[in-house]
Amino acid sequence: MSNVLTQTIVYLLLLFIGYGFKRAGVFKVEDSNFLKSVILYITMPAAAVNGLKDLVSIPWLQSHSIRYREPSIPNDRAT
Repeated sequence: MSNVLTQTIVYLLLLFIGYGFKRAGVFKVEDSNFLKSVILYITMPAAAVNGLKDLVSIPWLQSHSIRYREPSIPNDRAT
């Protein structure tokens, strides 16, 4: 629950920061094409690859993922 709340707060904070930058004049109308390109060609593919890493077993992807954890198999047998 805490993780969900933290992510929600971060997303809302980023939203308000972006709105504040627009109101302050940091971003102009001409910057919209650049920001669209960054989102389309960098952010979206990165999010797709990050989402697929849990579904597909690709050793290279798993070894270069920051949040990858080895699955653990519980051992109920006493030895």
